Amino acid sequence: MTKRKTAVSIIAVIVIGAVAVMAFVSYYAAVLYKQRRGEPAPITYGQYLQLHDGMTMDEVVAVLGRKGKEISSSDMENGILAVMGRVTTVYVWVNPDGSKIKCTFQNCVQNVVYSRLKAKAQSGLR
Repeated sequence: MTKRKTAVSIIAVIVIGAVAVMAFVSYYAAVLYKQRRGEPAPITYGQYLQLHDGMTMDEVVAVLGRKGKEISSSDMENGILAVMGRVTTVYVWVNPDGSKIKCTFQNCVQNVVYSRLKAKAQSGLR
């Protein structure tokens, strides 16, 4: 390879790296700006990957940075009122661009009430 081609390759790598750094910095500057204005930071695919079955609601909120909105709840199991059984509740966390995470929690109501993550789904996260 000639010196000219090597120099052009090095310049191309530097330019591509600079563009990537600028994109990264501008994204996080926007996130910080929104946080200062009281708007929640967008939820990311990386946060979604940190969620796993068995987590409590408090643990999920700690990962996502805010509480979700309850969108459905069922106190029925197999068509029978769950007096001493399970209650299933679904929460959603929606970003301004419409991307979202849905988490399904199941409460076992037998002497002690606790809620655990049983399922998760995402749509459009980056």
